[in-house]
Amino acid sequence: MAVVVEEDLVLQVLLAEGPKTVQELTEACSITATAVRHHLNRLMARGLVERRQQRYGRGRPRHVYFVPSDVRSELGNNFTDLAIALWNEIDAQADRPLAIRLLKQVGDRLGRTYRALVSGRSLAERLGRLVALFRRRGILAEMATSTDGSLALRLLSCPYQQLADGDRKVCGIERRVLSTALDANVRLTQCRLNGARCCEFEVRECAAGR
Repeated sequence: MAVVVEEDLVLQVLLAEGPKTVQELTEACSITATAVRHHLNRLMARGLVERRQQRYGRGRPRHVYFVPSDVRSELGNNFTDLAIALWNEIDAQADRPLAIRLLKQVGDRLGRTYRALVSGRSLAERLGRLVALFRRRGILAEMATSTDGSLALRLLSCPYQQLADGDRKVCGIERRVLSTALDANVRLTQCRLNGARCCEFEVRECAAGR
């Protein structure tokens, strides 16, 4: 496994599961403790991970590693000030039906752009390509399987963090983008704004005849 992939995996585990020790990361990432320490040192040098001591019972304190809250807010935030200003301007329109229609059209257009980049015969193939696209753009994402066997998309860093913090309508637009991109039924099942460690979307094939 390439070093950069291992390092990204360590960061993803910390984002998804919270603070962990070196031993816990070794088990979660299936790499050696030496490799984990190397990647943690690199991540700490970049300011992406911090370390603190935790004491359990009478034993020696142990070090746990975590992603600080300000870094969580920044990771995956690829919206410029212009995009935020445009969102606010559209949302502030007195003609609410027009504003809502424009926001939906923006979501559909972005979804169609993604769809052209992640084409595939199966839903799993399309979802895998969308995850790869997000990761290339600096958004920490992963494909998972829900408890009932359906596919799920987990966004460990929010690409719309600044917007979502101020307006939850962004979550609905994001779901619309994903649905259009994947040509699938998409449902938000976990949200970071509600305290979850990541945003998770259940992804299912569209009903026949859609």
